[in-house]
Amino acid sequence: MASDKVLAVSGLGIAYGRGPDTVSGFDLDILPGDRVGIIGESGSGKSTVALGMFGLLPPPGRITKGTVEVHGVDVATMTPRGRRQIHGRTIGLIYQDASTSLDPLKRVGSQVAEAIRAHQDVRGKALTRMVAAALEGVNLLERHARSYPHELSGGMRQRAAIAIALVNNPDLVIADEPTSALDVTTQATVLKLLDERVTTQGCALVLVTHDLGVVADHCDLTIVMHQGRAVERGDTDAVLTKPRHRYTQSLVDCYAALDDNDLERLPTDLLATAEDSAASDKEVGHAG
Repeated sequence: MASDKVLAVSGLGIAYGRGPDTVSGFDLDILPGDRVGIIGESGSGKSTVALGMFGLLPPPGRITKGTVEVHGVDVATMTPRGRRQIHGRTIGLIYQDASTSLDPLKRVGSQVAEAIRAHQDVRGKALTRMVAAALEGVNLLERHARSYPHELSGGMRQRAAIAIALVNNPDLVIADEPTSALDVTTQATVLKLLDERVTTQGCALVLVTHDLGVVADHCDLTIVMHQGRAVERGDTDAVLTKPRHRYTQSLVDCYAALDDNDLERLPTDLLATAEDSAASDKEVGHAG
């Protein structure tokens, strides 16, 4: 029987090579329409979790424990073809920098068309119309389909990446720091667009970011990552205004103190000068 959950992650552990787990004990259930933020400073494990959920851990990354189920089917038991089918069709991924996800040698329209053809038997004029509609949906013009990525601005490239991620109407979009490479004004434009597209298509969203303001504006549930573990989760407003874990409180305090709200500038361990506690990494939650 198929699960109502789009994604179910249980006890996820991830390691690189033969080293210790860099992520451990991560749990997350995603239902249709959910909006989840995963926050933490650089090195907290948030992007590793995102790639692990998507099944795209770079070598030598590997899942050591737990399960990742897509509509009730464990990704680990899927064939390579099965995994390719969920990429783009069931789950769409938006990378931190579109320059790394777009092929520099192919026109943008061709890359949108390839994403469509990977999951749908569409050709000719129908395919051309779908490409144009996908680009129009992210405020790009038909002529931009003939452009190479380097001919577009950073914001336009990221919008093209959003078009590719959403073109097959996935049930879930995972956005890994989707605007960190953009200036503040362009960030706001791209996030507003992503928000509108996700709402229009009715898909769930997991937003991975170091920016507390982003999750405050776009996510209902927030999970705080620290040293590879989730240390706090709950309603976004409660987590950010009434944090229960001292690491979350440190994030909130530092965010308020930084002029540019850039947590990537923070030290890799905000708790390094605080008194060590055996319970410091025990996850806390919020009722309701």
